[in-house]
Amino acid sequence: MNVVILLEWFLGFLLFWRKNEIPESYDFDKDKKISIIIPARNEEKNIGNLLGSLKDQSIQIDEIIVVDDQSTDRTFSIARTFGVDVIQVEDLPDGWTGKSNACWRGYKHSTGDILIFLDADVTLSKNAIKSLLKVHQKYGGLISIQPWHNAVRVHEKLSATFNIIVMMSMKEFSIIGSKLKPIGAFGPCLVCSRKDYETSGGHEKIKNSVVDDVAIAKSFMKSALPVHNFLGGKLISFRMYPENLKSLVEGWTKNFATGASRSNPLFFLMIFLWINGSISVIFYMYKSPFYLILYVMYAIQFYLLSRRVGNFGLVSAFLFPVHIAFFVFVFFYSLIKTFIFRNVRWKGRKIKTGGIS
Repeated sequence: MNVVILLEWFLGFLLFWRKNEIPESYDFDKDKKISIIIPARNEEKNIGNLLGSLKDQSIQIDEIIVVDDQSTDRTFSIARTFGVDVIQVEDLPDGWTGKSNACWRGYKHSTGDILIFLDADVTLSKNAIKSLLKVHQKYGGLISIQPWHNAVRVHEKLSATFNIIVMMSMKEFSIIGSKLKPIGAFGPCLVCSRKDYETSGGHEKIKNSVVDDVAIAKSFMKSALPVHNFLGGKLISFRMYPENLKSLVEGWTKNFATGASRSNPLFFLMIFLWINGSISVIFYMYKSPFYLILYVMYAIQFYLLSRRVGNFGLVSAFLFPVHIAFFVFVFFYSLIKTFIFRNVRWKGRKIKTGGIS
């Protein structure tokens, strides 16, 4: 049993071996028009931070479009104060999810050669846009970034396990990730050319997808366009579900079970074994001092991996059983909502998942 748990622990490093942060660029010769599209629904607490950071960029942005997706708060009025282009979504067409519809309408309104889609809770460093353009110039296709998670309140720390497992499931961050195609992209920050977006079918092609980041990556790859994923590091950050525990549960419920069902079976199995090892350590700790050593090893590993994706902290890492228990609860809750009730709730909307059909 000791050897098995030790091997399961080691899987964690193999699955999240590559840090792969977006490199910071200080020079970039801009030769194309840039459009930034921001889908926003009830984002009055976030939209000002993002727009403020965009105004402070070290490169000129030609067009910033905020798509107000039927917000019931001050999102529209706050965005207007920054002098950006704000359009309002009056209705949600049948068969569309809110975010895909907002992104598509933003694209239709835009005129740029390069499209950058940003979630409203993202914040950028001064050279972030320049760095995104430099990376896109090098790789082409679809570039996506998972922002560094600025976890401030206690409940926000509970996202640590989810963030780690998302990285593990992507395949691209594993020890052999440079040789593998990713299973998806990161929705908070997407960069592509207008031409490639249109070739892939854009958000219209994935209009009913609950996990839009997985779906849009697949549509790019089906169109023979490359997809590359990076961590945000010091350049791109966000606060994920800061409102309360309910919003955090709703958010991860929306994303996780459907995403897990589309993951690579081998990687899914390895992630399961890694989680199983952490649970086994907890249950066998009383049997032998060796299991206490394994507990500390899991805690240190949890800290080393979580610091790549956010500021979850050392204390939080040594409380990893709480994180694992919360993850297991939300995962099974998500399975029930996704495959039995066939719907999830997000920002006041009921979203049909379609179950397993």
